[in-house]
Amino acid sequence: MEAKSKRQNVETLPGSNGHVPMRAVLYARVSTDEQRQRQTIQTQIEHAYPWCEREGIKLVGIYRDEGVSGTIPFEKREGGAELLEGARAKEFEFVLVYKVDRLGRVDLVSHVAMHHLETLGVGLRSMTEPFDLSTPQGRFMFGIFASYASLEWSNFLERSKAGLMRHVRAGRWWSGIVPYGYRRNTNGFLEVNEDPVPGTTIPEAEVVRMIYGRVPSACG
Repeated sequence: MEAKSKRQNVETLPGSNGHVPMRAVLYARVSTDEQRQRQTIQTQIEHAYPWCEREGIKLVGIYRDEGVSGTIPFEKREGGAELLEGARAKEFEFVLVYKVDRLGRVDLVSHVAMHHLETLGVGLRSMTEPFDLSTPQGRFMFGIFASYASLEWSNFLERSKAGLMRHVRAGRWWSGIVPYGYRRNTNGFLEVNEDPVPGTTIPEAEVVRMIYGRVPSACG
């Protein structure tokens, strides 16, 4: 059974009776956009258990950042800051991530996160990407994965922008508060709202008509 620590975004896991050479923690993150696409932190966690067992690694904790963008600096995320606190306390020797893009979606964010860990004497390993930060070639590979994560993010923003412009050109209401007197239909278009205002028999649209009807006389 997992015992929760005082920190909200870290789970302290029970130890093992077998001999393991190093203690590791998992850093798991998912953004709001990824949650909309049904990606979850649980997927990353479920991958970590058999991976650690296969590699003979002692998983001693899980740090989480749920609904947090990878563009936010690692040390400014709640889970990221708690992980660095644990690293300063020498609670583990290295950090596991499912992919480098869990550290960051911007090159600089990923590299700064790696620098923080190295400064504290903590290693970093990806469970799905082959690189060894102890070698020049491995650091080069880390840079490639970090750049690819940044490229994916840039492409996502471009696709989102293109989708937004397509809806706007079609006349659909994309986001924000719908103007009073209108409603957004199932196709995303605005239509006059003839539903009565709660507690009255007067439609919203009629309220707007009454206001505009009184404007000329009010202005003299």
